[in-house]
Amino acid sequence: MKTFKQFLHEASLNKMIRNTKERDTAMVSRDRGSQSEKENRSERKSLERKLRRKRVGFSKSVGSYDETGKGKPETEVSYQLTRNPKKQSRKGFERMVKNIGKKKGPSGEAQHSVITQKKGQEAKLHPTSEKGSFFQDR
Repeated sequence: MKTFKQFLHEASLNKMIRNTKERDTAMVSRDRGSQSEKENRSERKSLERKLRRKRVGFSKSVGSYDETGKGKPETEVSYQLTRNPKKQSRKGFERMVKNIGKKKGPSGEAQHSVITQKKGQEAKLHPTSEKGSFFQDR
């Protein structure tokens, strides 16, 4: 028998998978392996405020990303953003996501890259800093 927490986790995961098939989506994160958990938490709160101000729907998820390029991925909290086709064009959504990735957070560090995916197509990794272009070339 599943617990209520397991049920909620599966429901949100199914929603995220459905969104990638039916809508344009993007993945954004503010976590850094070089920062403490407290600093990462404040960065996430600031990102959430920005997303709410821009009226973009988002879902939280936990994943991993290789920041150093040495094959050791760090665990981080990411946000799946979904485009509202009535309020935003595809190009406008992609531009907004890239700009969010380029903006420096409270720690003064920008993201390395963001991931965008158009409905029914493959996901693309977009570098937003010089370090991010390293990951695209691999």
